[in-house]
Amino acid sequence: MPIPSNGDSLETVFDIFTVLSLSAPLPPTTSATVFASAPVAFATFCTPAAGCALPCGLFAAAGGGTGSHVARWDGSAWSALGAGVNGNATAMCVYNNELVVGGAFTQAGGSAASNIARWNGTSWQPLGGGLNNQVNALALYNGQLIAGGNFTTADGATVNYIASWDGSAWHDLGGGFDNVVNALTVYRG
Repeated sequence: MPIPSNGDSLETVFDIFTVLSLSAPLPPTTSATVFASAPVAFATFCTPAAGCALPCGLFAAAGGGTGSHVARWDGSAWSALGAGVNGNATAMCVYNNELVVGGAFTQAGGSAASNIARWNGTSWQPLGGGLNNQVNALALYNGQLIAGGNFTTADGATVNYIASWDGSAWHDLGGGFDNVVNALTVYRG
């Protein structure tokens, strides 16, 4: 089965884990694609010169080296993204040319980050005051980052399991839900 790319079928997307287990090199891409499957999320965040695959999950090591729940595959070896995050990373996507990682953690790159942080290629930064509990899913919609999970507040404001980030602040998304959000996708949007 071929390596997933934008527009591939669901079956192709889930087959990426088979490809990784066979240690097949991943092709260069300039697209931003997100794959998710518990307990690991997988995203491409790359250019042909910069490398390619980024999984996140419960792992602390990748390819015999450190991984700290987020790692990068450059086509031949795994490497860490700085100090990574200090807890389970469950979701990731690319927003404003930065990798955003969500999960259940309190630090990213050794600095405070409440369950969500962004990697700019050299360092980790929090997204505002973050979210008060685990992030399970991330998606992009109308230029905003949407986070779903077990959280009920973002930057201290009530959001009820789903929130949007506009690049500088978190916002409520229509009153949210009455329980946990486990997955997000954009359909015809």
